[in-house]
Amino acid sequence: MKERATAAGGPEVDIDAIMANGDRRIRRTRIAIAVGVIAALVTAAVAVPALLDRDTLGGKDLQPVTPTGGFATRTTTYAVDTTIYYGDDAIDVTPHPVSSLVQTDFGFVFTSKKGDHEDVLFTDATRTTKIGETAQQAGTLLAADDSGPYVEWVDTLAEPLPEFVVYDTSTGKEVARTSEGNTPLSQVKDEFAQPVVHAIDGQMAYWHSSAGTVGYDLTTGSQDVLRPDSSVSYLFDVAGGVFAYSAKDLSTAVNTRLGPDRPFVPGIGEPQLSPGGTYVMTMPGKGSRIFEVSTQADVTPDPLKYAVVLLTQWIDDDSYAAIGTRGGNLSTDTIGQLVCGVSKGVCTPDSASIGTYDALVFPVGGGLTDR
Repeated sequence: MKERATAAGGPEVDIDAIMANGDRRIRRTRIAIAVGVIAALVTAAVAVPALLDRDTLGGKDLQPVTPTGGFATRTTTYAVDTTIYYGDDAIDVTPHPVSSLVQTDFGFVFTSKKGDHEDVLFTDATRTTKIGETAQQAGTLLAADDSGPYVEWVDTLAEPLPEFVVYDTSTGKEVARTSEGNTPLSQVKDEFAQPVVHAIDGQMAYWHSSAGTVGYDLTTGSQDVLRPDSSVSYLFDVAGGVFAYSAKDLSTAVNTRLGPDRPFVPGIGEPQLSPGGTYVMTMPGKGSRIFEVSTQADVTPDPLKYAVVLLTQWIDDDSYAAIGTRGGNLSTDTIGQLVCGVSKGVCTPDSASIGTYDALVFPVGGGLTDR
């Protein structure tokens, strides 16, 4: 993770340049979607969050969430500094500025910078608890399924080898912890060989170890190397049994297995599958495009007057949350929030302005371009 200077200005984000980087999706310093202003960290590891009335934030009255198991609904979600905005709810996780975020059916798991590492924390809107830590330097820090209780990360501080951790937010317990396939970080000379989590799909967790791309069965506790000696940017997402991964020409492959025989869709950008694996998002140019997995047809909804639209989270198998700008510069333009429907064929404005690009964190486990 790069150190973020207090009150630092936003980065100049060039979508074309990001896409041209191709296979260099894992970076030593993370690209954007970070907290712009970091508050001084308080040493307490556990804090009681508050649900804020969004009238005080220019929003509408919030309807309090149900704390336990009340987060199964996916909706427009983002974080700014120490507040997670979940639909009309604002969850205060002070004193922990959010630097990466994912959602489970039981709450939010996020990372927060603390010294030379990141604390991994869980909040259910009534209490925030530290559940782990990581000092991972680049790439996706957290991964979760589109539904269910599980989240995964890499404990890079574990000795003698970094360990993959899968945590059940419904029980508050780890369900898996393994270093199998890893080598000491001191022996990892290439950033494309480092341990990184990819996705969770039902009872299967996916990550990249020193051995390659791995599938870990949470039911049996066994793992298989699905693609030996692959890079961390080979597999991106798994949903509904469908894999989204990188083809040799850097296009996005989508199939029910990893291998040479695959349909693929345009775009080399950080693909995200819809929950059922029906659609896949890629970024073949400026902004996100949506393709039907079975036909590879472009079914991107009309962005209306928005010049750049980036998918930030699938809401269900047919709709997604996104950010949009009227101009072409995410760093300087007003960032609006949209809800896009594939079947409806159109994106609908949800909020005219939600903040600046460099201060926004979305529930993808890292930056929008870290996947």
